[in-house]
Amino acid sequence: MFVKKIICYFCLFLTCSACTDEQKIKKALKGMWSIDTYAPSNDFFFQQTYCINVFIFKDHNICDLPSLCENREGKEGKWTLSKEEDAHYITIDAVKNDISGKYRIVFDKDHANNLLKLYLMSDSNTIVCSKFMNFLSEFERAKIPKSCELNSVKVNL
Repeated sequence: MFVKKIICYFCLFLTCSACTDEQKIKKALKGMWSIDTYAPSNDFFFQQTYCINVFIFKDHNICDLPSLCENREGKEGKWTLSKEEDAHYITIDAVKNDISGKYRIVFDKDHANNLLKLYLMSDSNTIVCSKFMNFLSEFERAKIPKSCELNSVKVNL
């Protein structure tokens, strides 16, 4: 009986450790994210021009993006993950959407509000999001790579 438990725990450990960083990030990314802060370098005021301020990352690398009130084109896009050195990036591709581009991915645990935060950072934009319906346990289960945690990255807002 004891040996069976040890074998089960060992198999569980091997299964969990076999997950790649990309799989862990995909799992954490999937879902709806409300945009808390949008800090583009061109002093563009986000809330007045975008009427839908959420990202929805779906299966098959499809996403719904924030869209302009006067122009609903560019609401759907594709996303891909990549890794360069010790950093993970998401590339968002959508026609006629200013959000399109390559962003460094950083996650943070907001213990005060019990939320999972996502920072998307590029040379021209910093976007801070909160995950809908997240109770922090999802973040704990996802086991985000250390290179994607906020305490390992400098964020300029």
